[in-house]
Amino acid sequence: MSLKLKLCGESCCLKGLNLAQEITERFQEIVAQKDQLDLKEKSVVKYRKVIQRLPTTSLVNEAKVYGREKDKEEIVEVLLRDDSRSDDGLSIIPIIGMGGVGKTTLAQLVYNDDRIQGHFDLKASVCVSENFDVIRVTKIILRSVAIETVDNSDLNFLQEKLKKELGGKKFLVALDDVWNENYNDVILLSHPLEAGASGGKIVVTTRNQGVATMMGTVPAYLINELSNDDCLYVFTHQSLGTREFNMHHP
Repeated sequence: MSLKLKLCGESCCLKGLNLAQEITERFQEIVAQKDQLDLKEKSVVKYRKVIQRLPTTSLVNEAKVYGREKDKEEIVEVLLRDDSRSDDGLSIIPIIGMGGVGKTTLAQLVYNDDRIQGHFDLKASVCVSENFDVIRVTKIILRSVAIETVDNSDLNFLQEKLKKELGGKKFLVALDDVWNENYNDVILLSHPLEAGASGGKIVVTTRNQGVATMMGTVPAYLINELSNDDCLYVFTHQSLGTREFNMHHP
């Protein structure tokens, strides 16, 4: 038995050596053919295309929005109340929901409502996104409320100027798509905003519960998905150019 095992082992080793030799010879043939064809080695660098999202704005076509009437009315009601805080401090209202559910659209509807226009002296809208740059956000707010153009990037100058512009005035600031949970950045941004009159409001849209908890001075407003009927209205409007699906039944 031991002799048979030994012979089998030797046979397997020989087969393995023969296979390795065949592979080596094949590689040598390929290398020779490469040289004959003058093929050159080339390193392949893979580039990942980075798609940058465009910033949002405050504009919205209300005629193309469906199913947010109740949400809009509830948030407008909160913004029109001047007694949201007993200490007359700045009120921050978070709108929270999953990505793509319509938080930005809802904030745009509220921001452009006629009642809001008449209630606040000044308004500003900023797309914050993942990079919560206090200097950039402060500058955008200042440009929205100031008469002259401001190009200075010194944070102290910007905040002094913004504080002066907001002094004694009731304002609304919309901060869209906030991700940063850094409390110090929020406090730093709020310093000049505290100079505004009682009743000043900040609306924050976020998909991050941590942001809503950290920034909100009132309970966050949770925005849910559209109903099936509202989804059907969106579909018919986009595909058929009408709000009525029944008009196109065969």
